[in-house]
Amino acid sequence: MSDSVLPFPNNTTCDIYRAGRFPPATPDVADVPCLLIPYSRNIKPLSAAPATYTHLLRVAVDADIRDANMAGPDTIYVPDKSGVPFLVQWVTRHGRNTALDHKECLLMRQNPTYPTNEG
Repeated sequence: MSDSVLPFPNNTTCDIYRAGRFPPATPDVADVPCLLIPYSRNIKPLSAAPATYTHLLRVAVDADIRDANMAGPDTIYVPDKSGVPFLVQWVTRHGRNTALDHKECLLMRQNPTYPTNEG
């Protein structure tokens, strides 16, 4: 379990996998408290990438979550490695040096394994 503390209530948890790693492997970062917010009005054609995203994710500032870098972006699974996958498009920090300091991530929902009640 992560020691991360959000500055506001979470509504789920997620497991984080680095590029090229997937369940059933052990997550790189497990059981991260997070606030997942659907944002479907921003869905755009694939040609609009990387500005496309389906969800916002808010995590504590010390959560180790990564967007596209030399190794590629992380994939998160909500609520855990058996849940719905999301590709991390962008990670930014909000509220630096305030009580609301946290990371906000733009996610693109991937095809889940059905049936599911998540995401």
